[in-house]
Formats: sequence, C-alpha cells, structure tokens
Amino acid sequence: MRVRGQTRETLDLKDLLIPQYRTLLFYPSDDAVELDKELVAQDQKPIQLIVPDGTWRQASKVHYRHHELKDVKRVMISTPNISKFHLRAQHRREGMATLQAIAHALGVIEGDLVKAQLMKLYHAKLERTLLGRGLFSLAKSLT
Repeated sequence: MRVRGQTRETLDLKDLLIPQYRTLLFYPSDDAVELDKELVAQDQKPIQLIVPDGTWRQASKVHYRHHELKDVKRVMISTPNISKFHLRAQHRREGMATLQAIAHALGVIEGDLVKAQLMKLYHAKLERTLLGRGLFSLAKSLT
C-alpha cells in the first residue's frame, strides 16, 4: 500500500513496474478496457493490480500525477452495481466502493471464492456503517 500526501516527498511508484508482473491500473477511464477472463488469459504473467483509492476525481488523477504509470494499461469493471445499499452515494451505474470493486476485479483474476470472501467483508462493513448511521432496519435487511 502506498499513501500519497503523508509526507512532502513525491510518491515514486517506479518500483511497482517490474517485468515479472503484468501491471494493470484499475480505474474506469475512457481508454480503459474491460477486466474479464479473456484479458486475464492473454498473458501467463501474474497480474499486479494498482487500485487508487479516493473519490472519483482523486483516483482519475493518478496516471497524470504519476508519470511512471502513463503507459500502464487501464482496466475497469463495467458491470452495473445493483446493490440496494451503498457506503456512499453513487453517480455512475457501475460505481462501487473500493473494496466492492476490488472484490469484483479479483473475482475475475483469482476466481469466485476470492470474490465471495471479499464481498462478505464488504457486506460486514456496509452493515456496520448502516447501523452507525442509525439505519438498523436497513442493516438487518442485509443479513
């Protein structure tokens, strides 16, 4: 994990770009391609998925702020988010919380068991968030 903005030093991500991995940047930009089984099967190298966390606006600037990522292929999951409840308001039909999106992406890369385990964690977080907001009845409908 790399955290941007905690020090005055510029965050350098060059060390992430190693030839033993196929590095992909997980962000739904206009030039992003769908992360699907066909893309995964194109190369036998293990995939290293760089996932910017933040608002859409913050995450969209990663490849501009980090020039070392300018040639890294961008990937997305365009599956609509059909969840009834969200951690934040979603303005895009495919908008998801970061953990939810990672679960879907790793489901494609690693398989359904990994996705299910991460979605279980996401649902626990969502339930606790709803409870913390005083939405007990909504949280109970998740279980």
